[in-house]
Amino acid sequence: MITVNHVTKRFGTTVVLNDVCLAIERHDCVGLVGPNGAGKTTLLRILAGYLAPTRGTVLVEGVDLFWHSVQVRRRIGYLPENAPLYPEMRIDEYLDFRAALKRVPRRRRRLRRAEVKEQCGLKDQGHAVIGRLSRGFRQRVALADGLIHEPDILLLDEPFLGLDDNQADACKNLLNSLCQRQTVVMASHRIAELEGLCQRLIPLQAGRKVDTAPTDTLALDATGQRHEAGRAVTS
Repeated sequence: MITVNHVTKRFGTTVVLNDVCLAIERHDCVGLVGPNGAGKTTLLRILAGYLAPTRGTVLVEGVDLFWHSVQVRRRIGYLPENAPLYPEMRIDEYLDFRAALKRVPRRRRRLRRAEVKEQCGLKDQGHAVIGRLSRGFRQRVALADGLIHEPDILLLDEPFLGLDDNQADACKNLLNSLCQRQTVVMASHRIAELEGLCQRLIPLQAGRKVDTAPTDTLALDATGQRHEAGRAVTS
């Protein structure tokens, strides 16, 4: 489904990704893990078509993402780490706007809005103002946005960031159902968030894909606190 061939990304003299190669099959649920600064977000942005690699290629079912960007990006749903929502809009209004931008046919927009609200636990929240929602509900709105055009591929950057335990459990249940129908790639610096959800984990360190890495070097939060230790993760 997705083939990453020797992708390198530089910002000036800083190498953020260094010769990364990946192969992700259809309906895979894959987790990118590693400490902050490992290159996870940059890789997701490249897969989403937001950034071009300095070197290397990304193919989606054999189609080059950057030579056929619009064609490929129509098949991708992307949830960035801090989703840029419009706080003054109501949920229904926002989803209709996003569906129009993503060229969902007018006759299908109301149906798709209802479907993604059902999927994301927003069924009775259509008139709620986004700026008044909790972090967990804003995350659900952002995910509904990523799903509304029925993408084959879903890219999620730190989907559990800022969620309390109950919100995280609800998000995991939702993502588990999505993984049955779509190809999902998600990134987190906490391995525990992805275990039991992803079929396999791909460790990144200092911009490189590593075959084996101890979790005490991968599962670090922004303050440098370790969350797990003593086990190895393999790609």
